[in-house]
Amino acid sequence: PLIFTHQGAPWIDVMPHDLRLPFKMTYKQYKDACRPISENWVRDFFVPGSEDDMIDSTYFEEQFKSAIDAAEKNNAPLYCGEYGVIELAENKDVIEWFKTINEVFTKYNIGRAAWSYRRMDFGISDSRLDSVRDELLKYL
Repeated sequence: PLIFTHQGAPWIDVMPHDLRLPFKMTYKQYKDACRPISENWVRDFFVPGSEDDMIDSTYFEEQFKSAIDAAEKNNAPLYCGEYGVIELAENKDVIEWFKTINEVFTKYNIGRAAWSYRRMDFGISDSRLDSVRDELLKYL
């Protein structure tokens, strides 16, 4: 979810710069976090099951469903050219997010490129991730 991957992002006008969220929350908690920022974000927040369910790979699978279906119908590969988590998120949550989205990328053979390799707010080689780098590399 954008509210997690871009938490505190200064280039998103409506995003509170002090917002910090864990990745593992219920859909209701995500909607509640979106509510003070944008009602559009609340309306657009897709819930594949119960609002009391914890977010998991089902969220990403449903987000990618139309692309997955089109690729299967047309026998075409899928590629995600930019994905990642802002440096303001806690390392344990960064790992959990990459692990969760990777389940769907792997299941549907979706090619991908993490954004970004170095700096630019999302760098996967930056020193802040040194303590979890080996774990992170498993999910790229």
